[in-house]
Amino acid sequence: KDFQFVVFPRFEEQKSVFNYDNVIIPEEPVDALSLMSYSDLVISAGGSMNREAVALNTPALTTYPEKLLAVTKKMIEQGLKIHLLDPEKITKFIEKDKNLDVYHDNNKKILSKLENPIDVISREIKILAI
Repeated sequence: KDFQFVVFPRFEEQKSVFNYDNVIIPEEPVDALSLMSYSDLVISAGGSMNREAVALNTPALTTYPEKLLAVTKKMIEQGLKIHLLDPEKITKFIEKDKNLDVYHDNNKKILSKLENPIDVISREIKILAI
């Protein structure tokens, strides 16, 4: 296959589902931010991980099946995140969009217009410290 997957099963019994040559299941904790920054795509039901991937300019596909947070909805509307629930649609998306440069370019363009969170935090700390 053309893809390499890193999977973090929530439960021990889920590991057997991912028993393929191109699937890595880390046995030890990993630096998730570095992993996401080098990834072509992050697929997760976890909102925080997807938002962090977007901040790293890595395309993110959320599979969260419940009511989405306002921030997630906004990111989807802006094209920063993809939301798919149907496994077949996810597979088709991955196969169709093997070259995810269009998502990188879109994310970079949108993110460049946003205020840098470090600037916001440092400004607020300065205000509170005075």
